[in-house]
Amino acid sequence: MRRVLACILLGMLPSLLALQVCAAEADEFKIKREQVFEFAQKPVVSRLNEKDVSIEFETVGFCDVTVAVEDAGGKILRHFVSGVLGPNAPEPFQKNSKKQRIVWDGKDDRGEYVNGEVIRVSLGLKPQFERTLFWSPKKRIAPGIRPIFAAGPEGMYAFEGGGVDHLRLFDHQGNYVRTVYPFPADYSSADAKSNSATSLQSALSKVVGLKWLELPQDGKLYPEWQGLMFSTLLTSGDDAGTGTGRINPTKYGAAASAMALLPAEAGKPSHIALIKRSLNRVASDGTTDGLSLQGPKTTVEPAAGVNHNEGIPQSAAVSPDGKWIYLSGFRYGWPYGDSRPAGFIPAVLRMSYEGDKGPELWAGSLQYDKGGAGENQFSSPMSIACDSQGRVYVADYDNDRIQVLSPDGKLVKSVPAVKPLRVFVHPKTGHIYFASWFYVTPRIQGKLAATFTHLGPVDDPKTVATYPLTLSGYADQAFMNRTYDTHEIAMDFNTEPPTIWLVPGTGDSTEKVMQQRRDYSKGQWQFEGWAKSFYQLLVEKNGKLEEKVNFAKDVGEAITRITPPQCPAHGRQRLYVNPKDGMLYVMEGDGGVGKSTRELLRIDPATGKCTPMTLPFSTEEIAFDLEGLIYLRTDVVVARYDPTTMREVPWDYGDEMTNPGFDGDAHATLAVIPLPGAGKPGQFHLGGFGVSPRGNIVVSCFNIKDTRALDPNAPRIISQAGKAYEPSNFPGRVRYAEVHVWDKHGKPIYQDAVPGLSLTDGMNLDRDDNIYALAAGRRLIDGKDTLPVCSETLMKFKPKVGKVISHSKELPIPLSPEMTPKRPADVDMAFGENTWVEGAEWMYGGVGRDGFIPHWAPNCSCWNSRGALDLYARSFVTELGRSTVAVLDTNGSLIMRIGRYGNVDCGTPLIAEGGPGAPRAMGGDEVALAAPCYVATHSDRRLFIADYANYRILSVKLGYATEEKVVLKDAPVRTSAVTAKP
Repeated sequence: MRRVLACILLGMLPSLLALQVCAAEADEFKIKREQVFEFAQKPVVSRLNEKDVSIEFETVGFCDVTVAVEDAGGKILRHFVSGVLGPNAPEPFQKNSKKQRIVWDGKDDRGEYVNGEVIRVSLGLKPQFERTLFWSPKKRIAPGIRPIFAAGPEGMYAFEGGGVDHLRLFDHQGNYVRTVYPFPADYSSADAKSNSATSLQSALSKVVGLKWLELPQDGKLYPEWQGLMFSTLLTSGDDAGTGTGRINPTKYGAAASAMALLPAEAGKPSHIALIKRSLNRVASDGTTDGLSLQGPKTTVEPAAGVNHNEGIPQSAAVSPDGKWIYLSGFRYGWPYGDSRPAGFIPAVLRMSYEGDKGPELWAGSLQYDKGGAGENQFSSPMSIACDSQGRVYVADYDNDRIQVLSPDGKLVKSVPAVKPLRVFVHPKTGHIYFASWFYVTPRIQGKLAATFTHLGPVDDPKTVATYPLTLSGYADQAFMNRTYDTHEIAMDFNTEPPTIWLVPGTGDSTEKVMQQRRDYSKGQWQFEGWAKSFYQLLVEKNGKLEEKVNFAKDVGEAITRITPPQCPAHGRQRLYVNPKDGMLYVMEGDGGVGKSTRELLRIDPATGKCTPMTLPFSTEEIAFDLEGLIYLRTDVVVARYDPTTMREVPWDYGDEMTNPGFDGDAHATLAVIPLPGAGKPGQFHLGGFGVSPRGNIVVSCFNIKDTRALDPNAPRIISQAGKAYEPSNFPGRVRYAEVHVWDKHGKPIYQDAVPGLSLTDGMNLDRDDNIYALAAGRRLIDGKDTLPVCSETLMKFKPKVGKVISHSKELPIPLSPEMTPKRPADVDMAFGENTWVEGAEWMYGGVGRDGFIPHWAPNCSCWNSRGALDLYARSFVTELGRSTVAVLDTNGSLIMRIGRYGNVDCGTPLIAEGGPGAPRAMGGDEVALAAPCYVATHSDRRLFIADYANYRILSVKLGYATEEKVVLKDAPVRTSAVTAKP
C-alpha cells in the first residue's frame, strides 16, 4: 500500500497514528535477528582429528553469529560463517537452535589447509562511523551548470547542482562553515531518537512541506526523493518531479538557476530563495523557518501560438526591506532541432518570498519579441541588483547599458556598459560593478573580450577600472561557443576591499553537444583542465585582480584528484577493496562517455591519503582476488594484473588480444578471457562481474537480441564485439545478456548460468559458486508493486538452476498464455515487464537503483548502483529511499540496516580528520547518508559507502557487540561424534 502524505506537521501525528498508517510488512524486509547479543555458553573448541575442529556455543537469543578463524595477529584465514540463527540459519548452523555445534575443516578461504591459531565467535554486527574519505566542500559538482551565489553578513552561500543539489555556506575568506542543503537532521528529540514510524519525520520537522511516504519494509515514514535519479529533496528545479512527472526531467539539472538572500530579522535565520521552475524557501540554518518549502511557480509561459519553451529566471535580487524579490534573465529555448538560439524575455518580474502568488510583470514586456532599446524596454536583460535605496539595476546586455529604475519602476538613469552580463551595486558606496563575456543570444555579433569593470555610483558612473577576466575555455565569438553559460561571478561586499567570487567555467564541454556531434575526441571532450574551473576569490589590488584564494589548490591538498571530467560522471563512484591489504579503490568515469576509467584512485583508509593509479587500458569495472591481483573488465575481455607492477598475469586458457580497452585502446595482451557477446550496450555500461574467494569469475555479458536497448544517438566510440555466443532460447526469455562463470585458470565452468536474466547492476560469486545479482527489476509482493521508491531486486542463484521468464510481447519468443506461470509475477523487470524468477534461492527488493526501472525511471540507466558481497557471503546493498545500507546473510535474512538520513555535518566519526570541523551527533552508528549508491567491504574491518548526495565516501568500522576468542593450541582432543558438518 502506498500513501503519499504531503506537508505533515508534527501536530497531526496523533491522528496519523490513530489511522494506523502502516502497510503490511513483507517478511523478506523484516530484520530477523533478535537484539540480544549474549552467550548462554561461551565457545568451547576441541580437535576431532588432525584437521577438523569442533566449535560449540549457545546464545541467549536468535541473534546474528559470525565465526572466523584467525592467525595470531588477527588476520582472518577463514571467514567460516555469518548469519542469523533461527528457522533460516545458514549452513553449517543448525536451524531453530541457540545451541550450536559446527566443524571447521582446517581450510582457509581459498580451500587450502592452514594452521589457524584462534577461533573467534562474534555476536551482533555493530557498525560505527569511522571517518570521512575523499571529501572536500570546495570540490565542484557537475560540469555544464553554473554555480550561483548569495552574500550575507555571515558569509557566501554557494549553490551548485547537477543531478544532485548542494547549498553550502563559506565564510568571507572561503572557509567551509556548514551545509544548508542537503538538510541537516536533528535527532535530539525523544521521538527522533526512537525507532518509531515518525522518527525521521521528527528529525526533519523544521523542514515544512516535504512529502512523506510510508515504506512497507517497516511502515516508517520517509521523505519522497525527487527526480529521475531520486537524488534531491528540493522541488524547484528541473531535476525534480515525482510519479509520472519524474519520467522526463533533466537528469543533469539543478534545483536553482537564481538565488537571493533575504535579510535576517533579530534572532531569526536568514531566508534563501532558490528559484528555477518554482520557488523553494530554505532558511540559513537548514530549516524552512516555519514556511513551506514549496513556493509558487516562477517561470514565464510562452505566448499563445509561440513555439518555444518556458522562460526560466537566471538572476534574482532582494529589495533592501526584504519585501520584494526581483527576477530577470528569463531565458527561453526553442525546441530541439530549431536553429534559433535561446533568447531572453525582455522583462523584470517581482514577487513576495512568502505566500503562493507567483511573480508579476514589473518592467518591460512578457512577449519575447517585444524587446527594444526604448526607455521602458530591454533586450536580453541578463541580471539584476538592488542598491540600499531600493533602486533596481538591470544588465541590459544587447543594448550595452545598465538600466537603473526607481522602486516604482521609473527610469532613473541609463548607464553605458559594454555587454553587461552580471551587475552588482555596493550597498554602502553605491559603486557599480559589472562583468562582460560573450553570451550567445539571437542578436549578438562580432567578438567580445571577457572583462570586469568598476564604475562609480549612479550619480557619477565613471569608469574606475577595467580588468581582463581569465575564463576556462572561453570563446569570444558565437561559432562553436558552448561554454558561455558555465562561467559565473559574484561579489561579497562584506569585506574590504570587496571580494569577487569567480567561477572561470567548467573543464568540459556539455554532453548534449558531444552527442549531437557524435564525437568524443579529446578536443571535444575537454577544453581546459578542470583545475582552472574551481572557485577563485579575487580582490582589486595594485591595478589588477589579485587572487586571494583558489579552491583548486585546497581540493588538491585535501583529496589529490581535481581533474575528473565530471565529479563523478553520472553519480558513478564505484568502490572496491583489495582484501590483501585493505586498500580502497575508487572508480570514476574519466574515459569514453564517462563510463570507463583510465586513472584509478587508491585510498588508504587508515590515513585518508589518495594516490592515483594508471590502468593499462580503459576499464569498465574492476575486481580483486585474495592474492591481491586486480582484474580489469571491458566489454570484450577480462584481464588480470599485478597491481604493484601492472604486469599482466595471464590465464592458462586465455587468448591474445590487441586493444582490449573499453574505448578500444591499449596494447597487445598475452592471455585474457575473451567474453562472449555483442560488446557494448547503448548506455555504455555493463552488468557487473566478480571474483570468488577461490578465484572463479562471474561476468554478465551483453548479447542483445532486441534493438530497443540500442541508442541511435550514442557517440561513435570504437566498438568491437566479443566472441560469438548463441544461448538456448525459450518462450519468455529476454535476450539482453548472459551470465558466465570461469575458473581461476580461465576455463569456462558454467555458461549461461542464469538463463533469461537481463539488465543487472552488479554480479558477485561466493566460495561455493552461488551467484548474487542485483537485477534491474522492481520487487513485486504477491504480484503487486508496493514499494514507492525506484529500486531493484537482489537475487541469489545456484548456477544452472535458476531461470527467468518474462511477459514482454517484444521478445524473440513471446510467452504464450498457456506457458505463463500460474502465480503472481516476482519482479517488474527492465526489458521484460512482469517477470517470474524460477529456482532462485531468495530475493530481496527495495535496493539499488537503475534508470531503466519500468514505470519509474525508464530513461537512462547511466545512473545505477552496486552492492557488495563480503567473504562471509553477506550482502551489503543500498536502500536509497531509506538512506540506509541493508545487510543480509547468505540465506537472505536481513541482519540489520546501517545508517540513516543526514547531511555531511551529521554524525560524529571516530576520526575527525578529513571531514567537517563541527559534526552534529546523531546517536546509534552515527552513519549519516542521503543517497548512498555504491558500497564495498573489507570483511570484519570496514564498510565503505559512496554517498552521492553528500558527495563523500564514508568509512564505517565493522565490529561486534560481543565476541569471544579461543586459542587453538589449548583445544583438547575429543573423539565423540559431531552431528554438524561444514
